[in-house]
Amino acid sequence: MAERRNLLAGLGDNEPEGQGGVDAAVKASAALHGFSVPDSPTVDQTTTARRVRRTTGRSVPFSVKLRPDTMEQIYGIANLRDIPLAQVIEEAINLLHNETR
Repeated sequence: MAERRNLLAGLGDNEPEGQGGVDAAVKASAALHGFSVPDSPTVDQTTTARRVRRTTGRSVPFSVKLRPDTMEQIYGIANLRDIPLAQVIEEAINLLHNETR
């Protein structure tokens, strides 16, 4: 079997300075464009990412994966009452909210 060629050959000293290190070329480019780069990237483990909800009006896109039986129930209610899927979900949330009060 033929040996694979190295796609990184000839790139020179563009190798990272070790695990977690920042490449010298990245530092030089950042300094040239007015940015600063820390010596080693750090991640704050105490904070969690928050979801950001961007709204442009009443309707916003919402995509989920559901079990087939759950999807059949939602479609069944929507078709029976001739209402949009979103209205079925909104009404179910309102009922759940009122029930837990």
